[in-house]
Amino acid sequence: MLGRIPFDAQALRPNVDLVTKVHGEAAMVVLNWMRSKKRPIVLAGIQLHRFRLQRVFLRVLEREGWMCATSLTGKSLISEVHPLSLGIYNGDM
Repeated sequence: MLGRIPFDAQALRPNVDLVTKVHGEAAMVVLNWMRSKKRPIVLAGIQLHRFRLQRVFLRVLEREGWMCATSLTGKSLISEVHPLSLGIYNGDM
């Protein structure tokens, strides 16, 4: 019979405060970089749905006035009749 291997489930849990802090800092770096561009365009995809960030994403777009195209899987992130929408980008045809 094999011996038991000690397992500490607590050690596998992420430090939520640290993760939130790191993600917030990374978001500010990206936001400041985008703001430094003359006419930034956002290409958004399914990841925003997966992390339930649709509302936050739309607020940022509207606040900053950035145009947005979506991938086919992210097409419901922004209405195609929204003034900031560029429609769906599917790459080179």
